[in-house]
Amino acid sequence: MGGIPAQTQQEGITLSHTLNNIDIFLVDINLSVANLDGIYTALELNRSKSSKIIMLTSMSDEEVIQQAFTAGASNYILKKDATRIPEIIRSTYYETPPIQDLLKDYCRLKNEEQLKELTPAEREVYDFVEQGYSRRKIQKN
Repeated sequence: MGGIPAQTQQEGITLSHTLNNIDIFLVDINLSVANLDGIYTALELNRSKSSKIIMLTSMSDEEVIQQAFTAGASNYILKKDATRIPEIIRSTYYETPPIQDLLKDYCRLKNEEQLKELTPAEREVYDFVEQGYSRRKIQKN
């Protein structure tokens, strides 16, 4: 099956919930201009799917790359290397580099660390979101 494009973070998340058996997501780090919302999209996809995520970007900033992997990316490709996308997709699909296990543990620990900083009310909202509550349901609680 070919790719199914999404133009925004919300559209990508919604598509991911309606489609089953997605092996790989190719996510642009900057879904919107000068915004790293692709990283937040990867984080959400990583929480709800077992699919692998490849981040696509024109940015080679080390901090951005680290954020992408922390969010759950399995691989990373620069737009200037776009001709390698099929190769990167195949290698990401068929191989699980040992660093992936380390990255998953790191992501889990980083997430736990960030959760400790939440106030009780923020944590309650976070827990509702994790359980799949809609905004309307959260507001009622």
